[in-house]
Amino acid sequence: MPRYVRTTNARTDLRQIAIYIARDNPSAAMTWLAGVEQLFGLLASQPHIGELIRSDRLGTIRRISHGAYVVYFRPVEQGVQILRVIHGARQHEDLI
Repeated sequence: MPRYVRTTNARTDLRQIAIYIARDNPSAAMTWLAGVEQLFGLLASQPHIGELIRSDRLGTIRRISHGAYVVYFRPVEQGVQILRVIHGARQHEDLI
């Protein structure tokens, strides 16, 4: 069964994003988290979707947008590893 695992950085990203969204709208934060978890499930079952990119730190990885955020991941045996979840307006090169 396909699975996804989140790195420590990804877990921190998700927590910070949810806290930020919840400041204005706790319900929206929960909806956003549910949506991103659905995306992670899709990525686990189809690990080669998304754009293939090269990171100096992480090597060859993939990315896909989720609303205003970008999910960075890599295919692994039986699914994907979620590396980062970063707002699209941030300077990504410094983080990946």
